[in-house]
Amino acid sequence: MRAPASSPAGWSRSRATVALLTLGTAGLAVGVLSLNDSYIDFGDGNYLYVAWRLTEGAALYSEILSPQPPIHSLLAAGLVWLGDRLGSAILTVRTALVFVHLFTGWLLYRLARRWGFGRGTAVLGVLIWALCPINFRWSLGWQSENIELIFLLCAQIMLCRRGGLTLFLAGLCGAAALLCNMTAAPYVLFNALFAVVAFRRRGLLCAAGLLGGWLAVALSFEIATGAFFQNTILNQVGSYPEQGLLAYAARKILQEGRSVLRVEGVWVGLALGGMVLAGARARARWSDPVALYRGIYSLGGLLSITYVSKGGTVDYIFCLGDPYVGMWAGYALVSLSERAAAPSLATPDRRRWIWGTAVFLLLLTGTVQSIPYHWRYLSQQGSEWPSDRMRLVTARIEEHTRPGDLILAPPHFAFITRRRLVEDFSETYLWYIKWLNEMRAGEPGEGVAMMERIGTAIREGRVALIALNGLSPELERQSMVAGTLPEEAQGLENRYIASIDPIRRAVFAACRRAGPRLSSNLPHSASRVFGDASGRPLVYMQEELTFWTPRHQGESGLD
Repeated sequence: MRAPASSPAGWSRSRATVALLTLGTAGLAVGVLSLNDSYIDFGDGNYLYVAWRLTEGAALYSEILSPQPPIHSLLAAGLVWLGDRLGSAILTVRTALVFVHLFTGWLLYRLARRWGFGRGTAVLGVLIWALCPINFRWSLGWQSENIELIFLLCAQIMLCRRGGLTLFLAGLCGAAALLCNMTAAPYVLFNALFAVVAFRRRGLLCAAGLLGGWLAVALSFEIATGAFFQNTILNQVGSYPEQGLLAYAARKILQEGRSVLRVEGVWVGLALGGMVLAGARARARWSDPVALYRGIYSLGGLLSITYVSKGGTVDYIFCLGDPYVGMWAGYALVSLSERAAAPSLATPDRRRWIWGTAVFLLLLTGTVQSIPYHWRYLSQQGSEWPSDRMRLVTARIEEHTRPGDLILAPPHFAFITRRRLVEDFSETYLWYIKWLNEMRAGEPGEGVAMMERIGTAIREGRVALIALNGLSPELERQSMVAGTLPEEAQGLENRYIASIDPIRRAVFAACRRAGPRLSSNLPHSASRVFGDASGRPLVYMQEELTFWTPRHQGESGLD
């Protein structure tokens, strides 16, 4: 697959190798030196809790809810099992993620070369990709997209080689990506369609690998659990709002799109410019299906931001687009620098100086925009609960519970302390949506049944500790005085546990506060979801965590 002409400075193989090794060494050093056990994100903690439960013998899908296909959950379970034997499961997982990130960068370089970019352009693309804040931030925790991206890049590289075996392997890699996260569907289906159109009968091997590989695993899990399709497809569809979908989707896309542009807008702008420049240079070859594939796939990667229209999905999904941001932004900068260096009578020294300065300023501006975001997470300022605060949470949970006790808490806390969640209630968002939709429809189902079971367990004293999070200080004080927990619209911000009536009623009927609240600085200061009566976003400076234990006869609900 030949890309737009670009051979910056005629980089040799050895020069590119040295550059990649330098980038890799720097990335390894940063990754290893910044390893920590902080609570980075709800999803990371949820997936690690599910992985731990799998090592305990829980059956995926039938005994514990998981919205993702099995590969990333099973890989996480393997790492947790290994980490428990090495002394730290969470550090083992996060060390593995450092190498996942490095391997992804190498695959991006290989894809850029297969697409015909010069070695220098490919190296610059990897550097910009590494600087992209969305990609960096979401590489720190265990997310399915990190593993999915490896298989997507492998599928593209195999597709470029065109051989019968490699086309079949491209299909299998596509199936593996789909078995990490269903967001891979449009990309792998496009691969199969392109292979059939471009390579005719040989292309059917790609389609066969994709459909055969995915169906073999999917049907095996459906037969074994009876819940694979319910978990990975129907639950995902159910996370979309039942009414006002278009308005909701437009609002989410604009909201999260602005979030991406705020932290890596320079790189995105350069990438779009690079794609336009390449299209203009190759306009005489638009009939070439290979050129169309490269352009359409790259644009599709950038359009991954539209997945935020799915409930519970935010800007992290754009890590599927960041490889193409890096690749095409690198191409744009190289093209500009080549123009600046071109020895042409039509380009006098002054003009070359202007072009060169523009290239330098663009690279500097993009880096300056990105680095503060990187530091925020390397220093744990962006973590929901940094390591030092996590130790306080762990101590509080271990003070009031024993191994084997049931708790109700964010799943990361349960994973770290190895306490099982009541009813394995880790996928709080999906269960909340199930309960809410059933209540609105007046048709009680498994969501209502789940909440009633949790409420009953709390009332019967079978839940040793409850940790409720997401309350601003003002709302937490209100709950102390009024004896009620605030409604969702008052600022629970993705922490749905306390807004579910059966749980709320059970907590205040059967539990007492256990010790003072703990707090942690929030990674964001203003609610992106909820506002006050005038529509202004509620502002949080801290996240509050309150602890509750079963109330004995005669005790009040306040400590």
